[in-house]
Amino acid sequence: RRHIESLERNGVRFASLGDDPAKWNELLRFFRERLSEAPDMEGLPPWDIERCRTVLQTDPNASPDWIMFAERQGAVAGMAVMHRRGD
Repeated sequence: RRHIESLERNGVRFASLGDDPAKWNELLRFFRERLSEAPDMEGLPPWDIERCRTVLQTDPNASPDWIMFAERQGAVAGMAVMHRRGD
């Protein structure tokens, strides 16, 4: 917890997309631009913005409350996405 408090004192804000739905478009772009950095995406073709939108917004195994992000000076600085395992 002390690490989070230190970051917050230095202007980093943590929230879920459920807390701040106005961030959808910015988070979609951020997600798309950095998706190739995920180890399980290495060497795979990049996703277009509509594929990202489908995975994050319309997939029944996703929820805005499960999309966490860090923001600094009004811009997204990082994010984490959790999904429920489908049947």
